[in-house]
Amino acid sequence: MKQSDVCSFRKYCSFSVILVLLLCFAPVANAYVSLDPTFGDGGKVVTDITGYFDDVNSIAVDDQNRIVAAGSTRNGTNYDFALFRYTASGDLDSTFGTNGIVSIDLSGDFDEATSVAIDADGNIVAAGYAKNNDGYQDFALVRYLETGEPDLSFGTDGIVTTNILSSDYGESCVIDSNDKIIVAGQSSDGIYGYFAVARYEESGDLDTTFGNDGIVTTDFGQKQDHAYSCAVDSQGRIVVAGIAANSSNRADFGVARYLASGDLDNTFGGDGLVTTDIELGDDQAWACTVDSRDRVIVVGKVFNGGTTFEYNDFGVVRYLENGNLDTTFGDGGIVITDFSGSYDHALSVVVDNEGRIVVAGYSENAQGNNDFAMARYLDNGDLDETFGNGGKVTTDLSNSVDYGHSCAIDSTGRIILAGSSGSPIDERDVFMARYIETDELPSDGGGCNIASVSGIAGMLLLPVLFIVARSKK
Repeated sequence: MKQSDVCSFRKYCSFSVILVLLLCFAPVANAYVSLDPTFGDGGKVVTDITGYFDDVNSIAVDDQNRIVAAGSTRNGTNYDFALFRYTASGDLDSTFGTNGIVSIDLSGDFDEATSVAIDADGNIVAAGYAKNNDGYQDFALVRYLETGEPDLSFGTDGIVTTNILSSDYGESCVIDSNDKIIVAGQSSDGIYGYFAVARYEESGDLDTTFGNDGIVTTDFGQKQDHAYSCAVDSQGRIVVAGIAANSSNRADFGVARYLASGDLDNTFGGDGLVTTDIELGDDQAWACTVDSRDRVIVVGKVFNGGTTFEYNDFGVVRYLENGNLDTTFGDGGIVITDFSGSYDHALSVVVDNEGRIVVAGYSENAQGNNDFAMARYLDNGDLDETFGNGGKVTTDLSNSVDYGHSCAIDSTGRIILAGSSGSPIDERDVFMARYIETDELPSDGGGCNIASVSGIAGMLLLPVLFIVARSKK
């Protein structure tokens, strides 16, 4: 080995060792995701109301970072609309309803709140469905004052129900810039299922300037279509996403966009409708949002190619404003994320202040139970390696079955994921977790980015190994 090579070797070794040590021991910004110790019990909150089946389907965060959750509670053999409000610390808010809880029996039968939104005046709107006198479901809306009392200026004693066809399931609500309430879901005539959208005035009356006296139904062409989520873009157009049946009697992602008039927007997909067949089995879209560039992001579950059509992964699809798949995102506009190899369901999506996409739901663990699950993606669709373990976080809340249903981000950037935990059949409690990003290794095992450090270290050491190899020749 020449003297010049020895000098180069020593210099490079010294530089490499120092840099590797700096990388290993210097704090990595946003390298860890941890349960927030200032929230509830170590980042977790559990609420058992009835001792039976209590569930949360949707959450919203108000301007005081209080968390409003909507779902259902069991009332004997029936279920009621239920709202829960928590303080920023995770305690039930005693200034809301009865010790933080409001439940309303709309029909004496099966009532469920599936979505919640907060208007500009701080009123809370919960949407869902309730049984009617014929034994079928109707769209149902309840508006509450900030105190949790029904808003008597809305509908009848704060309540509005809408019969569209024989069975009507309200699944999602949003409030537009004119304070009009939009509810999307499914209407069925007993044979066919359709996307259904209704728009209401502030008074609770149907908005007769929208569609057919306030209502629009849309058929994608096959028998069973079901909308599960809606959003409003910067131009006031209404985006609705859900399941569109295909000719093979399986499900595809289905997206419709409507003008403020209720007409389908022909600049989106040519006729206002877009379907995306991702994998061989069922592709079911459960949630949607619109980013700052009016690109539509839709998430759900997709078949993962396993031995059974029941095995699923997180599926994320982004569409351009014209309805085309956004080829700058993932693989031709599509990203598929496998957590466990079996059952991974994405049920909620939100875009943070930096344009990163947070997708949440649940994933089956090695013990056969479900855990809360989240993934965060960069603008190009790559998993955000600075988030949790390679872009993914899972949380086992109770060593039982944990269903993450809805996520939100508060004004400080903390992520809240809510749902239920317990028996998959007859006993569940409301569960909620809040997450923070930190440069300290979390005690709950939230995940770290050691792989990226070791990868850099390995790259730096390769030239050293090369020089050593040369010296042996």
